[in-house]
Amino acid sequence: MVGTSEKVNPDVYRLGRHRWMGDSILVHVYRTSDSSSNASLPHMTAECASCDFVYEPVALKFDSAGNAAIYFPEAGQRISARLHLAGKGIDTTFIQKERSPEDAMTFYRLSEPLVGRVMVIHMALLYSDTTQDSVLTTTDQGDELNIYGSQGAFYAVEHPNFTKPLYLLKSEAFRIE
Repeated sequence: MVGTSEKVNPDVYRLGRHRWMGDSILVHVYRTSDSSSNASLPHMTAECASCDFVYEPVALKFDSAGNAAIYFPEAGQRISARLHLAGKGIDTTFIQKERSPEDAMTFYRLSEPLVGRVMVIHMALLYSDTTQDSVLTTTDQGDELNIYGSQGAFYAVEHPNFTKPLYLLKSEAFRIE
């Protein structure tokens, strides 16, 4: 650290970039004392903190660049997955958001174009259409959803578990892209 005599603990690790890669989440972990040296990454495990099914912690296998792929079958079916990494020098939870509109178009082979994203203000219902007759699922506060567009008082949103758009009241979210 510049301008301070405080020493950085060489046994502490940080979570770097994380992103979707196919059905897995690719995470980068680095040492705080030397972010370019990843040869001595300790044994770490990952758990899905938001999955409904209970999965055993998964041991992470890092490459020489400090990257590891995490796969929980349910994580890709959620709007956002909360994952917990633990090991010597690291104990952190992060949120893996839904794929970007561009990545979702390709990955799910969507026929309608996605035009942006919205963030949900608080727990909200997702409907099959704008009549609000049938609730198909819910979203949590802070979830980000890709949108096809808007229709009256609704956003037409993309959800990984549904092939057709679902509808979210505009008052339950705000547009971020």
